[in-house]
Amino acid sequence: MNFYKRKDRKNFKKIMSAVISVLTCLCVFLTGYIALLYVDIPFITPLRNVWIETAMTTHSHQWLATSFFPKWLIDELLANTVSTDGITSITQIQTPPPVQEENEPVDILDQANLTVGEKDHLGNKVLVNDIEQGIVIVEVKGEQFVGKLLFIDDPSRVIVGSTNRKGVHGQLLCDLAKSYNAIAGINASGFYDADGHGKGGQINGLCYSQGEIWGKRTTETSVCFDKNNRLIVGTLNDWETANVRDGIQFNHPVLIADGVQLMKTNRYHGSGFGIQPRTVIAQRADGVVMFMVVDGRQVGYSVGAKLGECADILLEYGAVTAAACDGGSSSVMAYNGKIITTPSTPMKDTGRYLPNAFLVKKK
Repeated sequence: MNFYKRKDRKNFKKIMSAVISVLTCLCVFLTGYIALLYVDIPFITPLRNVWIETAMTTHSHQWLATSFFPKWLIDELLANTVSTDGITSITQIQTPPPVQEENEPVDILDQANLTVGEKDHLGNKVLVNDIEQGIVIVEVKGEQFVGKLLFIDDPSRVIVGSTNRKGVHGQLLCDLAKSYNAIAGINASGFYDADGHGKGGQINGLCYSQGEIWGKRTTETSVCFDKNNRLIVGTLNDWETANVRDGIQFNHPVLIADGVQLMKTNRYHGSGFGIQPRTVIAQRADGVVMFMVVDGRQVGYSVGAKLGECADILLEYGAVTAAACDGGSSSVMAYNGKIITTPSTPMKDTGRYLPNAFLVKKK
């Protein structure tokens, strides 16, 4: 009888020990979770905030935030999203670029001093130095991203090209470039994309393409070239008065205006838009246009960038105005008939079907 009592006591102690272990783990978990919600923890809080912002700025992965964090915290973070109203003071952009004399061409991209495979003045690798077409492409990198930055010598060559099946189906970037006789391009407008299966036929916002109007004006940021080839970004209610020739609208705020960086990355936030694949367009004071595409959502290669990180790079290269185009799985860049970035879409060789694109006409 004593044997069974001792055995029962041992079993009881084991059960109690297991219960205590479970309760301890539960208490530690709850304490950690509460701290995660309410306490500013170095390194942890910034990661939490960027995690939430990144998830909430996707179409199909918001559950990665809503399943683990309360609505009040998500709403509080999103309420702090950067808002930069206003408009570029286009009088500060000195375009068109200097007149090029026949016998004395202006090397506005400093192409004579660039060598493919070597580094430019900021230490980034030169991938393309197309003197004939006035194109330079360099590789840009950050802690968690890889991207490409393309320079265009003449802003008058940058146009918006639209799909030939408006309202029905988009076109692939290389096909758009071919139809407009363009040497390079990036995706531009956002589009109706239910569950990530949009075909690019239904555009968001207003679009001007070579004098053709498509879509409806919204309150979103305008990203436009006027008839003097100046890039205008920000709140622009009257495109006609502003003499817009080509442009789009997109729902992200201005990155740079009048040489001032408006979109910055601070310790606690990714400026409210998280880490994503990015497409950004910018212009220098001398008129040179820059296309920037950052690959993302590919662990081990490139996760993506914050908008502030894109602005950091563009400001280093002299941007006086910059704004984002559609990002995520739509982000893509083409040059000379080929896709030269690695989109996060399964259609890696072609990119997604797009409603339009910023294109560079061939010389």
